[in-house]
Amino acid sequence: MLPTKAEAEKLLSEAEQNNPGPWGNHSRVAAHCAQKIAELCDFHNHSIQDYIGNFDTSKEEFELIQKELAKVCYDDYDRLIQLCDSMAGSEGVMDMEERMNDVKRRYGSYPLERV
Repeated sequence: MLPTKAEAEKLLSEAEQNNPGPWGNHSRVAAHCAQKIAELCDFHNHSIQDYIGNFDTSKEEFELIQKELAKVCYDDYDRLIQLCDSMAGSEGVMDMEERMNDVKRRYGSYPLERV
């Protein structure tokens, strides 16, 4: 289970007491950047229609996925992981254009609204 923002700040403050230095504020800035990136990127909107690829499920499975997806409440961590997923290739980190072209090659398209 991931710590809450308050729990993470408490852990960071405790660690700074044992090892003072600028790394603590560096960690806060990195966390702030990750939070802002995640908030602004919103690559997905809880719609199964956002899926890129072929649907290979039964009608019942498709409806179950839709139902369960609607229950999910995305947080900053989810959005950050989705951002990272959109930059990750099988051989390493890719720039966004390269990744979109990779998806286009495999699935035939990459929705422009997801850029």
